[in-house]
Amino acid sequence: MPPQQLFMKEKTMNKAEFIEKLKVAINTDFDLESTTVLADLPEWDSLASVCVITMFEDELHKNLDYATLDKVKTVQDLLDIAGISA
Repeated sequence: MPPQQLFMKEKTMNKAEFIEKLKVAINTDFDLESTTVLADLPEWDSLASVCVITMFEDELHKNLDYATLDKVKTVQDLLDIAGISA
């Protein structure tokens, strides 16, 4: 864990806020739903993956590694990892 994260408290946000942040992170104008399959988005690529990992760190103060992100299929999977419920 990087030293700066020792003092950083996890942030919370609701589902709508998370989805808006996700749209910005992956630079999409598509309406995202919890059932949206990320691989179906034209913007979903390696850069989007890096941006989502950065979003988790900056916005939620949570670590998301590539191995975990590689298993993610839908927006709901990301919501679950973020600990955000309906």
